Amino acid sequence: MPEQMVDTRVWGKARGLARRYPLICHLLDTAAVAGALWDRALTESARTRVAGVLGLEEAQVRRLVSLWGAMLKTCGSAGGTRRAYLPDDPVTVIE
Repeated sequence: MPEQMVDTRVWGKARGLARRYPLICHLLDTAAVAGALWDRALTESARTRVAGVLGLEEAQVRRLVSLWGAMLKTCGSAGGTRRAYLPDDPVTVIE
């Protein structure tokens, strides 16, 4: 297998899909949704206040919210007790 920057054999979603969805794609989707929630669910004053409390610019807080959202939401998807991949069978579910 040629060297890749991202290992797409680890998957994050499969239920209801035609094929398994790589974990990295699931993480990026979740981060995008968290960022959109920051933009649309919070008022300008709420975003300003959160940024002020953290001592950061609003854009920095938005990136943190996106990162935290992706990490927290997807921890179970990446957990070794639930899912794993094996070199010969990259989508084995471990029950």
